[in-house]
Amino acid sequence: MRGIMSGESTYKRVLPATLVGLLMLAACEDGPTGPVALHIAIYGGDGQVAPTGSMLPTPLAVRVTDGSGRPVPDVKIRWSALDHGAMTAAPSPSVTDGSGIAMVYRTLSSNAGTHTTTATIDGVAEALVRFTSIAQIQGATQIALHPVSSGNSQSDTVLTTLSPYRVVVRDHNNAPVAGVVVSWTGGGSSSGSGSLSSATSTTDASGVAEVRHTLGKEAGRYVIQAVVPGLVGSPVSFE
Repeated sequence: MRGIMSGESTYKRVLPATLVGLLMLAACEDGPTGPVALHIAIYGGDGQVAPTGSMLPTPLAVRVTDGSGRPVPDVKIRWSALDHGAMTAAPSPSVTDGSGIAMVYRTLSSNAGTHTTTATIDGVAEALVRFTSIAQIQGATQIALHPVSSGNSQSDTVLTTLSPYRVVVRDHNNAPVAGVVVSWTGGGSSSGSGSLSSATSTTDASGVAEVRHTLGKEAGRYVIQAVVPGLVGSPVSFE
């Protein structure tokens, strides 16, 4: 399915009728001979992946048809960004054109993860479709303790260098992401909080970043955090 391509101003082909049927939700408006059933369906732009804070390369688009599958122009569409970010309608306000199509340009928020956008026929909340987009930071969406050897919850005597603290960074498919810079911060509650082997580290091919913590000269509780601002799960805390 070709759908809408970035930079194009015309639409080449609609979704197959079977798929449109699965996505349709009915609304009604008055026609010359009584109520006319309206259907709204996703036309293009669903499932895109892009960096946080960026505009999606392909606009989100819906198509409104009547009960016979004919396009309906001049239907106002209401768009909502459920996960913040911004949208710009083209034209504004968003109204279906002669092909029954309305579209919006979506800018993702500064947070990684799933972003949801809804489109409804104005005044008919039940006639709704949902678009899902994925926002990434350095190609990743999430950070967490390493599932096997995180190094969390260690205890030892003062001035000891502990086993490495490890985190793993993944994308929206849970695949590891290499090359993500992780910042390490924190320490104890006093001036004798010890030291970290590095202020930052970069994830390897397995999506793993690590740091070594040398305890301070005073006993007590220490908290170290791994931070990638905007990723789901950040900051990750070690104690």
